[in-house]
Amino acid sequence: MTLSITIIIIIITCIISFAAFNSEKIFDDLIFYPPAITNDRQYYRFFTCGLIHANYMHLGFNMYSLYIFGPIVETEFLGAFGEKGKWLYLLMYISSLFFCLLPTYFKNRNNYNYRSLGASGWRSFRAVILPLSLPGVGTGCLLVFSLSMSAYAVPALIAGPQVKVMSELIYEQTMALLDWPFAGCMSIILLISTTGLYGVATRTARWWHDREVRRASGQAAEA
Repeated sequence: MTLSITIIIIIITCIISFAAFNSEKIFDDLIFYPPAITNDRQYYRFFTCGLIHANYMHLGFNMYSLYIFGPIVETEFLGAFGEKGKWLYLLMYISSLFFCLLPTYFKNRNNYNYRSLGASGWRSFRAVILPLSLPGVGTGCLLVFSLSMSAYAVPALIAGPQVKVMSELIYEQTMALLDWPFAGCMSIILLISTTGLYGVATRTARWWHDREVRRASGQAAEA
């Protein structure tokens, strides 16, 4: 039986966390401490802080979340990239720890009173995965909307004659009732709504990109 990358991560994290619970030295050596990175070049702390936890509840919640959602993401990586997918999934997991802690490091690199156990699963998702995936999610929604607005055969087969979408009404007015002016008006409305949604999506994506650039520039300036 071959263990998945997710299960291996969970096992390693639990072993190291249990060891840190019983050894203050292990805990201090692995915790995220920006001055140690600045002065002693202990860059490994970007990653090892993700292997320790404050208590058993913290460990249990994070590992349960990883056990539920990790295999789903890992399976998607395997489906998209084949055998290399598991290593790319591992790379994403490790790099998330590093990139989500960079702003914290620059803000506290000389703060000797600051220590952190690293990013929680939610923080990693909010700071790294969500910003990177939002453009894809938005584009996917736009594509699905555009295709569904022009479809008339599939809604007719699935919903039946009781439920009519706009494209089906245009087809009915054109081919069955021969009411071309009304069909033309609905076609214009459909075109305007689709184009308008595309414009809103484009402006939103541009606004999001500019916002992220300004935030990154501000964090760099503070550092």
